[in-house]
Amino acid sequence: MATSTDKDKILTENSGSGMAPKKYNCTRLFLGLLLSPNNGWRKIRNAKVIPADFEQQVFYPLLALTAVCQFLILFYQPTTPISSVLQSAIVGFVAVFAGYFAALAAAHVFLPPKASEKSGSPFFRVFIAASMATLDTGFLLSLIAPQMKVILWLGLIYSLYVACRGVKYLHVPHNERVATSILVCVMVCGLPAAVYALFTLLMPAV
Repeated sequence: MATSTDKDKILTENSGSGMAPKKYNCTRLFLGLLLSPNNGWRKIRNAKVIPADFEQQVFYPLLALTAVCQFLILFYQPTTPISSVLQSAIVGFVAVFAGYFAALAAAHVFLPPKASEKSGSPFFRVFIAASMATLDTGFLLSLIAPQMKVILWLGLIYSLYVACRGVKYLHVPHNERVATSILVCVMVCGLPAAVYALFTLLMPAV
C-alpha cells in the first residue's frame, strides 16, 4: 500500500511550483491510457496521480471485478465445479496483486542505475499499476468472451506496448531506455505469470 510519503512528495512539488494540487479522475485517466497510450501517460504524469488513489480507484477494483468474472465460465460450461472456479479466481487475484508488489521491489534491484532511482517515485508506482491493470483488462475481456481466446494474447501484446510507451515518461537516460523497457515488460507480464504458475502448482487440484 502507498504511504503518506507519496502524497507529501506530490504536494511538495505542487506547492513549490506555486500550483494547487490538480483534481483528477483515475478511472478516466486509465481509460484514456487504454485508448491512446502516449497521450494517456502524459496526462497521468501531468496530473501527478497519487499511487494510493490509482490503486483504490482502478487497480484493486479491476482485480476484484476480474475475480468475479471468473464465474462467467459457469454460463458457458455449467458442469464446471464451483470450487475450481473459486480457486481460479483467488489465484488470479493473488497473481496480479503479488506481482505488482514484486515488480516494485525488483525494480530497485534489476533496473539500470538511473531507472532504479526513479523506481522510488510516485509516478513509477502508478506506471507499474497502470501497466498491470492494462494486462488484467485483456484477461478480463477474455473471460467475458472465452470463445475469442485471441483477446488474451492481444491484451498481453498491448500491455507490453503500453508499458514501453510509458518508459519515456520515466525520464531515464537514453542509454538506459532499451534495457529499462525490456526489464519493465518482463516484470509487468512475467512476475504475475510466475506467481500464477507457482500458486497453481502449490494449490491442490479440485
